[in-house]
Amino acid sequence: MSEKPLILIVDDQAPGRATLEAALMPLGCRFVFSDNGLDAIKKAARHMPDVILLDAMMPEMDGFQACRLIRSSPVISDVPIIMITALDDRDSLLRGIEAGADDFVSKPFDRVELRARIKTITRLNRYRRLMLERAKFRWVVKNADLGFAILNQQDQILYANPRARLYLGLNRDDQGNITGKFIELAKLRYRLEPQQQWAEWPKQTPTDVQYYLVQPKTENTPLAWLLVNCVEIPSGTDESYVVSIRDVTNTVVNQQEMWNFHSQVSHKLRTPVGTLTGFLRVLQDSSGGYSEEQKDKFISTAYRAASKLQSEIVDILQYVDVPDSENHGFPPCKLKEIEKAFNTVIRNLGLENTKVQYQVAESMEDTFLPFSQRTAEIILWEILENSKKFHPTKAPEINILVRATEKGYVHLFIVDDGVNLPPEELNKAWLPYYQIEPTHSGQIPGMGLGLSMVSTTIWGINGETTIRNREDRPGVIIELKLPLSTDGPLA
Repeated sequence: MSEKPLILIVDDQAPGRATLEAALMPLGCRFVFSDNGLDAIKKAARHMPDVILLDAMMPEMDGFQACRLIRSSPVISDVPIIMITALDDRDSLLRGIEAGADDFVSKPFDRVELRARIKTITRLNRYRRLMLERAKFRWVVKNADLGFAILNQQDQILYANPRARLYLGLNRDDQGNITGKFIELAKLRYRLEPQQQWAEWPKQTPTDVQYYLVQPKTENTPLAWLLVNCVEIPSGTDESYVVSIRDVTNTVVNQQEMWNFHSQVSHKLRTPVGTLTGFLRVLQDSSGGYSEEQKDKFISTAYRAASKLQSEIVDILQYVDVPDSENHGFPPCKLKEIEKAFNTVIRNLGLENTKVQYQVAESMEDTFLPFSQRTAEIILWEILENSKKFHPTKAPEINILVRATEKGYVHLFIVDDGVNLPPEELNKAWLPYYQIEPTHSGQIPGMGLGLSMVSTTIWGINGETTIRNREDRPGVIIELKLPLSTDGPLA
């Protein structure tokens, strides 16, 4: 809305329009002009003026008729109308009132009085419009699917709409004072991830930072992901931040499904397809001079590769056919099976000749993790692929250690000897689409979703993810804190 009022002057005589314009110029108004009633209605709908100065006596359609038509329009019916008339009798005033005029000015008019009336009516009209817009805004905020909250510098909630109250476990209809800080209320129901980012809350959300509230899936609660954004208000009042809360559960789950499926295809089919096509190509080459015994071995190897390929395709089809299963149709993973998953990933990444080590206490081997061996392989693939990708010689030394450091959880440490990372890179490693690359040249392949998908998978089962530099030598340590189930998979 412009600071300068817009006035529509309607008069069939050019001198009349010019006189009104000159009288109101000191107010710094903007003007639109019309010389007949029908055109005035069209221009009023197009420009939405703050006030209409409407001459009563015009040919074809007089001011009274134009006034009635304006008042009957749902678009411009609320625009204030001042009738300019040379008629000073009671009947004319009644006609104007019946037509819907807000005020009257008789010719010849007093310029000071006219300016005073215009100032008053435009101020009241703008106030009315502002209150109407605020009422619309309040209605939208109250009924929005997004949660909105206003915080002060101390993180106290000054206002929360019904959706935000629902997310925070508050009474949706009670608009009294809210006891407790935003972050305190959030912690009662959710995990705050990434934890490093939340440590500085409240703070305006940079474009490369995302705050999540994660409700892990349990027997009694469904998985939920809420994306939180915080914007600072430069108002000079106690209202310091506007917070939005959006449910992105479906987005995160769908992204995980796509990631899992892509991993199944790319990680499981590459080796058997390569073996099969390689030996078939050898058999096709009749000039190789191979003996019948050699050809039989080639055929046998190709057949085993084809059988492996068939088995992997069946697994993938099973994955697709059971999209809502906790482990996509695969049995839960025991800790002793992590080593098998680890060896499979090492082989598929071509790291058989590098130094690798896996350690797990024998007493823990039959303890269940809340996901399948397939998921374990995908998680390890993403982490170890990064270890290879960022290692100076592409041949990292890998150590995997499993430790039970607290009741109900196991800590999985994956240690490499690649490179140390700057602190700012470590803090962003788990963010979606973020690629750890010092030069940011775009030469690192991939979309930057691998570690993000690892973190969302672990956070969703009430686990934790940490990455830090080694202190004894170059390399990083990734720590995954995973919940355990001694009786089987988590529900």
